[in-house]
Amino acid sequence: GDKLVTIWKAGLLTSLRTHERNLIGNTIQGVGEIAKDIPANIADRLMSLKTGQRSTSFTLKGLGGGTKTGLQSAKDIITRGYDPEQSIAKYDVRHITWGNNPIEQGLKRYTDSVFRTLGAADKPFYNASFARSMYDQAGAIAINSGKTGDKAFIENLVKKPTPEMLQTATKDAEVATFHNQSKLSSLAQGIQSFKPGG
Repeated sequence: GDKLVTIWKAGLLTSLRTHERNLIGNTIQGVGEIAKDIPANIADRLMSLKTGQRSTSFTLKGLGGGTKTGLQSAKDIITRGYDPEQSIAKYDVRHITWGNNPIEQGLKRYTDSVFRTLGAADKPFYNASFARSMYDQAGAIAINSGKTGDKAFIENLVKKPTPEMLQTATKDAEVATFHNQSKLSSLAQGIQSFKPGG
């Protein structure tokens, strides 16, 4: 049953329109995430007058390097199937153990090519958002530490981030590529848990 569902999902996702929508959706979401940080930064500055602490420092730094890293990750997914963030998980695809017969191996190659390509398309967006979040957080920490604009301090933080920085950057990257658990996705998973027909 899982094999049939996987083949069916791959068939639904084979269309070039799916890839186009994925790329357009990620682009719009990425631009939206940057745009919303502009008023957030203004609000954060105003709140810091009372709190004395900053939680954001609007920056575009990291976008270029993150995109480059993401393109390499995309290549690794397509050629080797290695994806540490499991990008294809947003399509609710399960791991399938295929048989060794020629038919199942052919179906494995087909489904892998569809899912790997879709997962790879997220990588430049995911890594760009992750890197930008790291620089944004490091900039805020620099401001709070009295080292505003200290490039060496910021770069050191990005290279040796705190666990909280990594957690926040991962969350930001997941939101930017629709990997985050939303109320809607949780509801869908709840419906799927009802058998049969879920």
